[in-house]
Amino acid sequence: FILILITFNVYAVDPRLNWKTVETQNFFIHYAVGYERLAQKTANIAEYVHKKLQVKIHWQPLDKTHLVISDETDSANGFATMLSFSRSVLFMAPPQAATSLEDFDDWLETLITHEYTHILHLDKVSGGAGLLRNIFGRQFLLFPNLYQPNWFIEGLATYYETDASKGIGRGQSSLFQMMMRSEVEQGIKPISQVNLPIRSWPMGTVSYLYGVHFYQFLEDTYGQQSIENLIDNYSDNIIPFMINTNTEHVFDKNVTELWSDFSFWLQKRYQPEVLAQHKAGLVEGKKITDLGYNTSVLDHAYDGRYYIEGYDEFIGNAGIYYIADGAFEHAALMQRINHKTHFVINVHRGAKINTHPEAGVLIIQNEFCDEYNVNSDLYLLANDKSHLKRITECGRYRSASWSADGQSIVAIKTEKGKSQLVLLSTNGELIKTLWSGNNTDIATQLKTSPLGKYLVAAVFRETSGWNIEEFNLENLSWKAITHDHYIDMYPSYSEKGDAILFSSDRLEKGQEKDKVNRYQIYRYVKENAEIQQLTRVKNGAFSPIQNNLKSPLYYVGYHSSGRDIYQL
Repeated sequence: FILILITFNVYAVDPRLNWKTVETQNFFIHYAVGYERLAQKTANIAEYVHKKLQVKIHWQPLDKTHLVISDETDSANGFATMLSFSRSVLFMAPPQAATSLEDFDDWLETLITHEYTHILHLDKVSGGAGLLRNIFGRQFLLFPNLYQPNWFIEGLATYYETDASKGIGRGQSSLFQMMMRSEVEQGIKPISQVNLPIRSWPMGTVSYLYGVHFYQFLEDTYGQQSIENLIDNYSDNIIPFMINTNTEHVFDKNVTELWSDFSFWLQKRYQPEVLAQHKAGLVEGKKITDLGYNTSVLDHAYDGRYYIEGYDEFIGNAGIYYIADGAFEHAALMQRINHKTHFVINVHRGAKINTHPEAGVLIIQNEFCDEYNVNSDLYLLANDKSHLKRITECGRYRSASWSADGQSIVAIKTEKGKSQLVLLSTNGELIKTLWSGNNTDIATQLKTSPLGKYLVAAVFRETSGWNIEEFNLENLSWKAITHDHYIDMYPSYSEKGDAILFSSDRLEKGQEKDKVNRYQIYRYVKENAEIQQLTRVKNGAFSPIQNNLKSPLYYVGYHSSGRDIYQL
């Protein structure tokens, strides 16, 4: 989520659309024609969220807040600004991966809760600052809560988006716990580093990760009322960045002293989990890349007959493709064959891939559609690997997979917050729609079975959350492979399609009493519906691929510097 002070065209909505407005007691909901359903849902959620947050932040804005429904991008996000008037732009594209936003029961409610926390928190004013705002209006210097380190601001919004009893929000997510465990083991960052924008991992997530944990520390140590006191006390500041004065008044400690207590609290909370996992015994692969950050996205490399590392035989699909996305380099498609890694071509950050032995490499990535829209489109890697050929324009295809014969493409199209499964030609032309989800269904991470009869995907449904489901291409119906309250993602088929690998944060066998959820790799055997755990990593394992039981298991593993490719 993004907090914006000054916005330019990069975050503008499309003025060519026919815009309408719905007014409620506390909001103006702006939407384009065709988005009436989402406008009404936004209005209902916003009023509910207002009632929930207003009693916690103790603030009623003088004017109504403007909420803008934006479908100009295929990335899950939103932003809020208070200058001139209170406004939040809500991007309708839902999350589609376990990268931090995956833990919700209704994406729009989570998004509105986070952004409206910003509105109430940063608009709040009292005392001398309030008197000056009444005289001079909404001058940017008269928003006291704006002048705090970003982790104070984003941490509070992440804290209020979290509801542990419902199992939603980043403050209780397995992914954020994984990231903070790694921070504790590596060394908790000093406050002098967290106060500033940083390029070291976890980069932009630092404010959310450390911020939400800090507010949880305050609640656990001083009670929830202390958080409300902290907000109230700072809201009359005229001099910016008086954070030490604020904490000294509320806690009788400056921020540095509180950070020391907070660090001890983190150690006490997470160090036993680290030690317990080591004691249980690790089953981890060997790290074969050393890039960190957002390196990820795996698929098989089909380049003739190559020798697989560690095996005394030649087979036809040895090797992998992956996206290298390190600290300061351009994201790039890489190929690893027989111990050697080769640069293939530059791609956009966040790109995804799908490969086929004859059809080649399909790349899914965001691209400018026009001056207002950034949409996800499909590209083909040229046979000589010299360039990418764009085969869709403004297609909004966020996930795609070759058919088994390579003669067509199945893809997920997301528009107005809804998912559709479609069949495309190899030129990107629409052949037919295979399935349309309801208003809250999300389908992503498509893979086609080797024999072409099925697709497997990560599917979110409002009543059951994220599960692995298989789609029958003959009768056009879904079948649940997993059906539980855990987050199951990143499915892939084995060589013959008789097993499905996936990543899940389910409780590991033998460690249920610890109640610590880690993302591990599992295999679902279709013959007997058995789920086998394949890894026991200390942090997290994602995006598995494996041909068969004799071939290596590759996965994306998390560590203190981000993500890399591992071979087990």
